[in-house]
Amino acid sequence: MNVKELSKYSILPLRIILGSVFIFHGYGKLFGTPGLEGFSGMLNNLGVPLAYYTAILVALIEFIGGIAILVGFKTRAFAFLIGFVMVIALFLVHIKQGWANSEFPLSLLVIAISLILSGPGNKFVMKK
Repeated sequence: MNVKELSKYSILPLRIILGSVFIFHGYGKLFGTPGLEGFSGMLNNLGVPLAYYTAILVALIEFIGGIAILVGFKTRAFAFLIGFVMVIALFLVHIKQGWANSEFPLSLLVIAISLILSGPGNKFVMKK
């Protein structure tokens, strides 16, 4: 296999890592730790309106979006939603805590932007 043939798989690692991270984080918000109660409490402390409903929405975007990105289903749409969540998280929480707490969510945002621009790559469930 030459480099040109391998390049068709270049997006797959980005989908695997972004999808896996958000499946894990969304699952924790929905079913594990901190759970919806803990996450909505944090959002409430940050002054987010309708914190419980926002927590549900964010957790679903992360969990379902992670699965969709992992399998390449509606990659651009879910990468946009996840990117939006990361922008809000960066400005509400992480940037205030300094670079050390911002670099991971910023990296996830950059991966989401890359998937918005590229789409699912060669290995996907559904194009577009």
